[in-house]
Amino acid sequence: MRPDMGERALPRIGTLLVCMLAGAFAASATDAQAPVGWTASVDREVAPGVRYLELERGEVADAPRWDVVVASSSKQSAADGWVWRVLAAGFEPTVLYGSGRYEIRVIGLADRASAERTRTRLSELGAPEPPKIVESAQDIANPGGPWVAHLLVADPGAVEVRALHARDATFGQETTTSIARRHGALAAINGGFYLPEDDLAGDSAGTLVVAGRLLSEPDRGRGTVGFYREEGRVRTIFGRPTWSAIATLASGDQIAIDGIDRRRRRDEAIVYTPEFHRRTLTEPGGVEATVVGGRIVAVRDGLGGSEIPADGFVLSVGPARSGEDGIELRVGESVSIESGLASRRDDPGEAWSRAESAVSAGPLLLAGGEPVGRPELEAISQVFSRARHPRTAVGVRADGTLLLLAVEGRRPERSVGMSLEELTALLEALGAVDAVNLDGGGSTAMVVRDELVTTPSDARGERENGDALLLFPAPEP
Repeated sequence: MRPDMGERALPRIGTLLVCMLAGAFAASATDAQAPVGWTASVDREVAPGVRYLELERGEVADAPRWDVVVASSSKQSAADGWVWRVLAAGFEPTVLYGSGRYEIRVIGLADRASAERTRTRLSELGAPEPPKIVESAQDIANPGGPWVAHLLVADPGAVEVRALHARDATFGQETTTSIARRHGALAAINGGFYLPEDDLAGDSAGTLVVAGRLLSEPDRGRGTVGFYREEGRVRTIFGRPTWSAIATLASGDQIAIDGIDRRRRRDEAIVYTPEFHRRTLTEPGGVEATVVGGRIVAVRDGLGGSEIPADGFVLSVGPARSGEDGIELRVGESVSIESGLASRRDDPGEAWSRAESAVSAGPLLLAGGEPVGRPELEAISQVFSRARHPRTAVGVRADGTLLLLAVEGRRPERSVGMSLEELTALLEALGAVDAVNLDGGGSTAMVVRDELVTTPSDARGERENGDALLLFPAPEP
């Protein structure tokens, strides 16, 4: 990633749509109406204080356009490089994603002659293959859409929000529909990023808090949304939380903890809790201490795969760390662990330490009513940000009203998806002052009263994800 990415002023993407959305709708505290330019094809009450809307906008293109294809790559870092080259040449790049590849184009040229002139200039960028001219009709880059979005608007005093992992574990996968049905939720959306292909598939790739317990630590400072109840209302917090954990032995020696309930690397110390699995699933090497009641009851050296006690945890130290500083783990020795989430932004009242539920993906989209627009701060690529994908997001209005949003995509005749800038503009139009992007693409899903209301972009249907955010009626006072 370019070291100066954070200093460059990026041209706006989807400028026409963004300008039409921004400021088009001044939402009052409890409004659940469509923004200007959108039509609500469905508008119904899910439960007292919760409304569901299906929103539509745009139309299928009725005329072709001329594009110049500059380059394509399956690697986000390489595709990002072409985005910067096209920008430096004075053109606005458009990113199309399909079949696992990012294609960089300059689109919407007036005629073949304009396309030829543009191709000539772009040929100087030195792509592996010469830029080519294509005549495009309806595709996901069509400036006029169409779009289909699904919106849940919830009174913070009427609901409870819970993050739940697939199969009620720390890894494994399950559809959002299945999670919602099993728990009897009013509604649900998919949650954060997760490992898609691994023997720990479904393990959250970032912060996950379930019922007040941290099951996965933050990843690269990525945007996170958390929830807790206070004075009979859901409080929603957004940020890029950090996490620290220290294990202290009776001798006073300390071990810095690198993570919780995930794969251990050779140079890491990981804590495994009963939520993870029956065993640590670690490879041989290193040392593992089983802790019950604050004391080490067993030590396994070089074996891995320790059994996790139902009333304790396992401290697993990789082989590159196990001899560090002469620290030795002994049966009978006491062990205490101090850990906690904190925010990189203002965190009044240590709000993150109060989070009962939290999921992470990123990037942050809105903060204090202003677009954030800095995905590189969260190790998120330009092509991921600029490409139109199905998107899922959580936002909140100034009065605390919750907005859960799912935008369909990758189906050009129905919905083309959104770039992150377009998604941010829609959230602003809905009245959000803070918002974060969640996992999207084939993961995007919204369930209302046991019904999947989004159209999956995967050909095989609804994807099995790692976790989800669920809405329930507020608990009785």
